Amino acid sequence: MNLQDLKGRLHTNDPDAPDRQFQAAIELGRMAGEGDENDRAAIALELMSALESNHQALTRAHAAQELGKLKSAAAVDRLLVALKDSYQLVRSYAAQALRKIGAVEAIPALVHVLENDPFFGARAEAAEAIGVLIHNFPDDYRSKQAQAVLNEYEAKEKQRQEENGRRVLRELFVALDGDAREVADVANELQQELAALLQEAGVNKARLKWALEKAERIESRMNTIAKMVEPVKPSF
Repeated sequence: MNLQDLKGRLHTNDPDAPDRQFQAAIELGRMAGEGDENDRAAIALELMSALESNHQALTRAHAAQELGKLKSAAAVDRLLVALKDSYQLVRSYAAQALRKIGAVEAIPALVHVLENDPFFGARAEAAEAIGVLIHNFPDDYRSKQAQAVLNEYEAKEKQRQEENGRRVLRELFVALDGDAREVADVANELQQELAALLQEAGVNKARLKWALEKAERIESRMNTIAKMVEPVKPSF
């Protein structure tokens, strides 16, 4: 399917085929990843438009996710608005996207999500994003302010007494511990390499065996990394 057809689907609510809209967002993201700079910029604009409330909730969520994959700095303002979306997955993916883009200016808004969002997934993504941004921009005044908030917020999250809050607490632990942050960064890089290898293997069957063998080695290294931080994780 060509770009124009996908753009049409992205902005059309078809009651007979409701999945087409969010599937178009996903496919546009894939197409942008394979295109040149002009293609990526044009598709990013379409995905930003798909964050508007007249699009389906899942479409808004996937549009935010794909903008993060594209690391579209032009989308930061739209993603900041998406942190207040009525649909919880949109808020989660918007926080994730701001982390991937490296939007240090988003820290205050992410802190607000962490402290106030009722959905644990959005709080967890906000905590991870804040931790990564603090790590990458340690001298920025917003990072220093956020560090103080994180130090105080852990007790508040525990008071929620939500089973799913464990994920938020784990992200807070990594955000507050420099060594754990370094390990988590390596693990994320390995996960991305694994995903790229498996995607390549799916396109080029001749390399499937080689990719799977390397994937096994990567997974083994990831397990080793996980064991490095396990003894120092707090009991929640």
